[in-house]
Amino acid sequence: MASEGRLWMRNKICLILSLFLMSSVGLSQTLPVDSDFRSFHNSFIRRLVNQGAYRLLIENSRPYAIGDLEDSLIDIERLSALDLRLSDYVAEAIQSYTRHGDRVSLRLDLNSQGDYREGSAAMSSESFSGHLFWRPNPRFAVVSSFAFDERLADDPTYTGKVWSGFAGRVDYAYMQFDLPYFRVYFGRDKTVWGPGRRGNLLLSGNSNAMDMVKLSGGWGPFHYTTITAVLDPDEITVSYPDTSVSMRINRYLSAHRLEIKPMNMLTLGFSESVIYGGVGRQIEFYYTNPLTWYHGEQLNKNNDDNTFLSFDFSFYPRKGVNLYGEFMVDDFQIEKKSKGDDEPNELGYIGGIYITDPIKNSNLDLSFEYTRINNWTYNQGSAWNRYVYDGKIIGHFLGPDRESIYLSLKRWFLWGGWVQLSYERQNIGVGNVFADWTDPWLFSTGQYEEKFPTGIVEKRDIYGVSVNIFRFQSIQIDLDNFLVGVRNRGNEPHTLETNYEGRLTVSGTFPLL
Repeated sequence: MASEGRLWMRNKICLILSLFLMSSVGLSQTLPVDSDFRSFHNSFIRRLVNQGAYRLLIENSRPYAIGDLEDSLIDIERLSALDLRLSDYVAEAIQSYTRHGDRVSLRLDLNSQGDYREGSAAMSSESFSGHLFWRPNPRFAVVSSFAFDERLADDPTYTGKVWSGFAGRVDYAYMQFDLPYFRVYFGRDKTVWGPGRRGNLLLSGNSNAMDMVKLSGGWGPFHYTTITAVLDPDEITVSYPDTSVSMRINRYLSAHRLEIKPMNMLTLGFSESVIYGGVGRQIEFYYTNPLTWYHGEQLNKNNDDNTFLSFDFSFYPRKGVNLYGEFMVDDFQIEKKSKGDDEPNELGYIGGIYITDPIKNSNLDLSFEYTRINNWTYNQGSAWNRYVYDGKIIGHFLGPDRESIYLSLKRWFLWGGWVQLSYERQNIGVGNVFADWTDPWLFSTGQYEEKFPTGIVEKRDIYGVSVNIFRFQSIQIDLDNFLVGVRNRGNEPHTLETNYEGRLTVSGTFPLL
């Protein structure tokens, strides 16, 4: 009888999850990627993928469309065979996020956050966001999300208006058209490509949502995505003998990705992107063509644009084990014929392993991830070609001339929450994506070499304890505590300090319609 009871409970969990997927937003609305590292929804979905539940899902292209999750769910019997050992609060928490009416839904999110740091007074902030979803027919949907946020008002990269301490912004606003073999997005959204659990090198979701046109589709083991986005403009001042003139620099991003799943245990991804712009320059159609090679077009057109190539993979040697990696090339010197060829290779690497339930029925997650990004990566001689949007890196949040070693142990609890222990070592050089492009290799004697990281290295040891409670249907509580040891802060030698930092966040999700 006890074994029958456990089987009934697992089937109940799976049934609730499946009903949630089939009754949500169908083929349209997507789960957000703003806080992909902290997001409960994405963390839980990736845990299910690692346990074999969504092996047909293109897991390294986000945001996830709920319709794709529904289509990729293998079946109730297959899922019930997995020893998930999680309470039905999991399904309720996700369902509360995406509850909607038959055609129109309106949701309000309230967020209160308190930050505290050793030696400083505690600070609190609030935000309010509304989410509108309208789906008049199965092939068309409109999604809009706006926010009023006190934290955004203090963000140095924010350049908009502030009212009574709050800044306002439309985070997401797009229309979606579902065609027989393709899905077309038009509007403002985020895109994340790659298997990294804390960040990705090419498109990471670190920057704000972009105004774009996106086309995605798949056939068999192949899945293809292409985007063209308009970025924030730059500005230069041109001086004349009797006056000076400010000139607007238009900036654009194009990117495409081919993902191949030759077998359920392996996913391969090939991606390319380009940042380009200039005075009076408009969108170049050879960069919007989904079948062109950006770097080749740049060479043939004799443009000084900034192109990137990326390869990534996810491999599941057995249930519960995920090996993954990403390799990105910003610039790579093949020839060694001139001083210009001494320019350091601008590369990025991510490698990691993610293990669920290393001990059977333990409800544990183990993660290890190493990230390295060489100096000068994401930067370029023309300031408008830097790989940034609204003052934030489009790629990995670490930025260039940095490396990170990250370990975490997470324990999921049946009462509807998890506790995580983490450790991270960051080595930070003096390089910066906003640093002037100085070409030091052109003025060196002999072959130019740079150590990694460059200059006096700032070293951070970060010990973390985090608690997430999602048991309540509409409320989520996050508590993060960090002990941070810093040597050579600001790349200044012989400094040593230790700080305690923390954050308490309470979020409420309330369906209004």
